[in-house]
Amino acid sequence: MAHIVAARARDLAEENEREKEARESAVKTAKEKLKAAESAEKKAAATEKNRALAEKRYAELLTKQNETEVKLAKAISLNTSNAEEIDDLRAGLAAAE
Repeated sequence: MAHIVAARARDLAEENEREKEARESAVKTAKEKLKAAESAEKKAAATEKNRALAEKRYAELLTKQNETEVKLAKAISLNTSNAEEIDDLRAGLAAAE
């Protein structure tokens, strides 16, 4: 009878050890998954930050482009006006000769 109890105790101890190892493995897996999730969240946050910076830079460049286009239009208008004035002066000079 004692050997049956001892065998049963040994079986229970082995089963307990297997369950303990299974729990430890589950905890390890959960920690690894948590670490991977945290890493993914950090990457997502960095990506979002970079996207926001890119959008800001795009808006700045678009504003600068619009300002440049306005300056170019003013320069073209001034050149056209100067060309017309030069043509008028040439016509006046030709008429005076």
